[in-house]
Amino acid sequence: MGRGGAVAAVVALLVVAGCVVCHGATARQGRIYVGHDGALNLGDPELDTALNQVQVNDVDVLGTLNELKTLANTASSLLTEVQTATAAGQARLIDAALFRVTADVGPLPNATETLGFARRLALDKRELVIGTRNDSVDIFLRPANDEWSAMTHLQTLIATPNLGNYARSLALSNGVLAVAAVDAGGAGRGVVLVYRRDELGSFFALRTTLGHGASSTFGTGIAFLGAALYVGDPTWNSIGAIYTYTDPLGASPQPNVTGNPSPNNCEFFGRRIAVAKDRIASLCIDRILLFNPTTFVPLPGQEMMGTRVREMAWLGTTLAAIRQNEDGEDQRITLYAPTVVGGPYLIINQIPLPFNTTTSSMTRGLAASGTTLAVGFLKDAMTPGHVYLLQ
Repeated sequence: MGRGGAVAAVVALLVVAGCVVCHGATARQGRIYVGHDGALNLGDPELDTALNQVQVNDVDVLGTLNELKTLANTASSLLTEVQTATAAGQARLIDAALFRVTADVGPLPNATETLGFARRLALDKRELVIGTRNDSVDIFLRPANDEWSAMTHLQTLIATPNLGNYARSLALSNGVLAVAAVDAGGAGRGVVLVYRRDELGSFFALRTTLGHGASSTFGTGIAFLGAALYVGDPTWNSIGAIYTYTDPLGASPQPNVTGNPSPNNCEFFGRRIAVAKDRIASLCIDRILLFNPTTFVPLPGQEMMGTRVREMAWLGTTLAAIRQNEDGEDQRITLYAPTVVGGPYLIINQIPLPFNTTTSSMTRGLAASGTTLAVGFLKDAMTPGHVYLLQ
């Protein structure tokens, strides 16, 4: 085996510093990084053979062969602990790294707008936005260089009278917050309210309302890509559409409306959307399709089964999705990623849910920013839930 192949084989076994919470086992320090395919194959015969064939002078920048074997053993032991930590459920393997629950956010003390707390989420850098069923949105801020557990409540937004269905969808980017009210007040139209943080960075104020004249499902799915806002309308002309607002805060925002580019392959286009730098994921009735975010040309071969998917969020190039089981309960986060560069998106992991809840809990909210994943749990649609921040 050549030097390059040997080094590539052992790089997948490196463990570096980071905290993990484990139940029923000694807490360890560690984060596992793996190869480009996103798979951790400790004990794989080919990896074992490659490791044993590595010469010390081939991996001098990584350490001696014995040190690498020690790291591999540590990684294997750590993974075993994570897999057995199901009682507390506070450690999971997500996107090729070991995540831990760093915060548990519940409804605010004495708050009245708590029904369905954690129903919808948005996350961007240090800001977490949580929507409720009772037409309100709570905004939390994490201090710079601190844990999510140290976050503080910044503000509560409450829908204007008779708006209705407020916070059905949320999106957040660089101090701009979009809140959708689908079938607003039963008026047969959906709207998206766009807020912007003030100059002092303290509060969000309403700047504009989008969607006058749109259908009742306008805003079912919303997402930002930089400053551009994408708004899904899955019943537009009976095939669905996505509205793109390049400047949603402009004096008179005008959207580019893109009708379903693949109507025979994607029913309810725009029902849920997640946007990354070079791709937009649209949840259809039974599948997830990827499109170019500018031209909306379908990306060839990029189709994922989306049966029973509720929410989606990008973790880098990995797409995380909440999926129900056959009984209609939300029991897992499914991770999709290419196993080779440029290849099709495949399921690379299934993370069992819930974490610290009963099996009857529903996983409703999902959002991601960087390497942080926010997951919202509800016992049922009419009770307060909790949001777990995983890093």
